[in-house]
Amino acid sequence: MAVTLLLASLASPAASFAQVQPDIADQAQIQADLVDQTQTDARTFAQTGYRVDNAALWDYFTRRGGVTTFGYPVSRDFPFQGCTAQFFQRIVLQQCGTNGVGTMNLLDEGLLPYTRMNGSTFPASDSALTAATPKVTDADYATAILAFVRANAQDTFDGQPVNFQKTFFNTISASVGGTDDPNILGLLDLEIWGAPTSKPAYDPTNSNFIYQRFQRGIMHFDKTCGCTQGLLLADYLKALMTGENLPPDLAEQAAKSPLLKVAADGTTFGTSIVRRLRCSRFCRPPRSPPIRPPLFCCRRARSRLPRRRPCPARTTV
Repeated sequence: MAVTLLLASLASPAASFAQVQPDIADQAQIQADLVDQTQTDARTFAQTGYRVDNAALWDYFTRRGGVTTFGYPVSRDFPFQGCTAQFFQRIVLQQCGTNGVGTMNLLDEGLLPYTRMNGSTFPASDSALTAATPKVTDADYATAILAFVRANAQDTFDGQPVNFQKTFFNTISASVGGTDDPNILGLLDLEIWGAPTSKPAYDPTNSNFIYQRFQRGIMHFDKTCGCTQGLLLADYLKALMTGENLPPDLAEQAAKSPLLKVAADGTTFGTSIVRRLRCSRFCRPPRSPPIRPPLFCCRRARSRLPRRRPCPARTTV
C-alpha cells in the first residue's frame, strides 16, 4: 500500500493516518460537540478532534499557512524531549523554554531515521550530502543554505518533472509570509522542510514513485498523476509512539527505539511525556467546552496511579 499522503491543498477534510474510529453512537456525539465548538472556536478542528491551545504554537501555525502547511492537529500540546510540542499530521511544532516556536527534524536519529514505512521505501540520509550542508554558524549561512537547496533539490530527475525545488520554494506564499522577498520566503520554506539530506531516488518496489528526503519531511512524486506531495510523517511518529495503526515495516525497524509504544501503556523514556504527565492525564475524558481530547489514550493505568475513569475504548487517539 502506498504511503498515506497529504494533498497539497488539503481542501477536503482528511482523517489522521493514526486516527482510530470510535463506536458509531460515541462518534456521532463527539462529532456533534466538535461541530458546535468549531463554529465559535477557530482553534478546534472537528476533522481530528484536537485543539491548538498554546498561544505561541497557534500564532506560528497561523503565520506559516495553517492546515495547508501542517495538516490538522493530531495531539494536544505536551512535554516532549524537553520542549512543549504538538503533533500535526505532517509536522511537529515545538517551543523550548523561552525560545521561539520551531519545527522538529522528524527524520533525525532518535525520531524517524527509517527508510521503510507502510510498504514504501525512501532514500536513506546521505552522509556526504549532510556533511556538505552549510552550518548555521557560517557567516553567509542565509545565502549559502538557499543555494544548497537549489543545487540539491531539482525539478527534473531522470527525465521526470519531480518539481522538488518548486515544491520547496512555493511552500510559504508571499501572502502568507507577508513579503515578496524571495530570500526571506526561502528561509521560511526552510523552516518547514529543512535542508535536503538525500538525492532523489526511485522507490525500489514501485517505479512510479520518486522520493527526496529532507530534514523535516519527504517529498513524493507520483508519475501516474504527475504530482508532488509531502508525506504525513508526524502521523507515523504518533503511530510509533501509540502503537495504533503502526505499519509492520516501521515497527520492525524501530524495534529498539525508546519511542516505540511509549504512549501506549505509560512506560517512560527519560525526561519525556510520561515522566512529566501521569497516565491518568492522558486518559482523562474530553471536556466540552472547550473540548480537549486525551493526548494519547493509555491502554492501562499503572498500579501506582490513583484509579480514574477508564479510557474510552479506542475512541480518541
